[in-house]
Amino acid sequence: MTTSPFVLVPAPAFVGRGLKGTDRLPRALLDAGLADRLLADVIDGPGPMTWPRALDAVAEQPPFDVIRDYLLRLADDVEAVLRDECMPIVLGGDCTMLLGAGAACQRVSVDGLLFVDAHTDFWPLGDPDWETASCDLRLVTGFAPDGMPDGLTGLTKRSCFDAAHVAALGFRDGSDEGEAGAALRETAILRLPLAHIRDRGFGNAVDAALDRVASQERRFWLHLDLDVLDDAVLPAVDYRLPGGLSVGEVAAILRRACETGVLAGMTVTILNPDLDHDGRQTALAVDLLAAGLRMDEAR
Repeated sequence: MTTSPFVLVPAPAFVGRGLKGTDRLPRALLDAGLADRLLADVIDGPGPMTWPRALDAVAEQPPFDVIRDYLLRLADDVEAVLRDECMPIVLGGDCTMLLGAGAACQRVSVDGLLFVDAHTDFWPLGDPDWETASCDLRLVTGFAPDGMPDGLTGLTKRSCFDAAHVAALGFRDGSDEGEAGAALRETAILRLPLAHIRDRGFGNAVDAALDRVASQERRFWLHLDLDVLDDAVLPAVDYRLPGGLSVGEVAAILRRACETGVLAGMTVTILNPDLDHDGRQTALAVDLLAAGLRMDEAR
């Protein structure tokens, strides 16, 4: 039994090429005082992702069955916290961790997803570029491609979240444009890119996103990839893009999500402590999460 409404679930894993270092995100945030700032409990989580590593070109890519087993262990941890009527905050790792959280949400009828990310992560999963961190939104909404590797069968074949209850907010990678964006545009996912936010107004965009994911008091999950922040403020991420949301805007999204009363939990991903040489960006991330999730800190 936990003693706090917040339970931090470390998931120190990375899957994609170029994402090494993001597995140190949980330890960095905890060392920077996140648990104290949130008055949160911390559980062990699934631990590091380990696999026999051959000395070859794909040594940083775990086999699909290793990814699946890790994510199912993460799902068990998240489900236990949700059933304890607390809010799990999964500290990734990369965006692949959303698949484990989504599996848990499916088990306990958490139906909505607010996806706050610089990228839509809706790229196809193909060989050799099969990075699950680049297609997690595609997989959790049930748009797995034909030929899904056997190792992920049973985790991503079904939708964890109905696309009609999903909003992608703040992305700036142009992934809903042109021929490449056709697959995303054909879904019912509400797309609110950074350009829309700037054209229509931040508050209006957040209203639209929350109306989609939390209507009729539907419980929802919030996925926060920290690269949604302005690159000039937080460049310690791996797939950088110019521009982005301000710290105040992201904190406001978290506050507004909490104020709905139906936010079930969240994932926090992609900050790479190896690129944060003086620790200031990690401290900024802690400040942001505390300001967004703790109403007393926000005042």
